[in-house]
Amino acid sequence: MSEYFSHKMEPDPHEKHETPGEWRTFINPISEDRSTRARVFLTNKVPIARSEYESRGAYGTVYSVDVRMEWAKKTYPFALKEFHPQKTEATQEALKNHRHAKLAGLKVWNTYRISEDGTSILMTDGDTDDWEILGQKTTLSKEKRDTTLPFENFEVFLAEYYSQAQKAAQHGIGIAGDVPFLKIRGHNIDFVLGDVDLLNPSFALHYTEPMIQKQNIQNLHTVLVYFLERNFGDQAQPYIDESEHYVLQTFGQTTKKFGGEVEA
Repeated sequence: MSEYFSHKMEPDPHEKHETPGEWRTFINPISEDRSTRARVFLTNKVPIARSEYESRGAYGTVYSVDVRMEWAKKTYPFALKEFHPQKTEATQEALKNHRHAKLAGLKVWNTYRISEDGTSILMTDGDTDDWEILGQKTTLSKEKRDTTLPFENFEVFLAEYYSQAQKAAQHGIGIAGDVPFLKIRGHNIDFVLGDVDLLNPSFALHYTEPMIQKQNIQNLHTVLVYFLERNFGDQAQPYIDESEHYVLQTFGQTTKKFGGEVEA
């Protein structure tokens, strides 16, 4: 039986009227037999990739939301994944995948909480100041497309980004193409392995570690290429070339531009 701890303060009805949104309760599993519960107010819920279609995946739709704890005044940006009705059983599997990923040292959400009704998951990595969190299908605003380049930290980004392929493979985890979320702030790029329901911790049952790593690298490269070309057009090519060069020099692997299965 889980233990729940929550504040009993009731929301101000006037505030609810003035700020469109909704209250939901999310559970944070601390261990298999213990969890905490928090009631939060969600506002400014918009598709993370600008449209419902582009924010929709195999298991659910991801939104950007502002979150306020019921005992606080300040709001914080989070990502909210609402699972399709026929896929709500996947929320429990996603929690297991998140635990596996953290144990493997992967860069996943620090906060990962399932809703009380089991239909959605609330996520953040804690470093939210001015970062814009983006799915690979996201199209930046014209202003962002015109002002983001050049990236100032691309070499550092590549090293951390592709290290995830190796760490995951060492723990038998496959990184599917929909998993990474990219982040932009000023002239900096970062990432989080956000869609953890598609992190497959059972790849070791079917593939060797080198094969898992090779496929993980290809999938990560494909996500990056797709995002860069979609947003920066011809200006993306130097960064794509640098990514391919990094992979070749670091792992001895030649990458394909747009993914698919790699050869053993």
